Amino acid sequence: MDKRPFLSNYELIELSSLLPHEEVNLIKSQHIAETIVKNALYFFKPIIITKDECMIIDGHHRFTALKNLGLKYAPCILCDYHSDQIIVLENLESKKVINKDQIIKAAKNGLLGAEKSTFHLIKNKGIGEGVHLSSLLERVKVDLKDLQ
Repeated sequence: MDKRPFLSNYELIELSSLLPHEEVNLIKSQHIAETIVKNALYFFKPIIITKDECMIIDGHHRFTALKNLGLKYAPCILCDYHSDQIIVLENLESKKVINKDQIIKAAKNGLLGAEKSTFHLIKNKGIGEGVHLSSLLERVKVDLKDLQ
């Protein structure tokens, strides 16, 4: 069974259309930006976004790094955030499920959660037995000229 039926192939999306829902660590984003600048060709893990709202699910630090570099586009993968296969936990230890609609509403109102305040999983057999969405992604080869 395909574990990623709701993920598209990556495509370049304008940064201005992406909607963050979490704060970032600026030092980590700066480090990512420096790595990007060092490599004209960058093996980049795409940013995972919702297909309807373009809300960032995974990749807030990459988003911030690209934005701070003055780039216009980011490699993104769209997903159906309302798929029953995606669950959002506060953290793995508590297994507390977070309502996706509340995350979207807060993001649309500019209310950012703390850094790493959500953990997005694809269900396997039940809560806590899934895998993090980002673990299913492969890095893509992106030329920085394509992001301008």
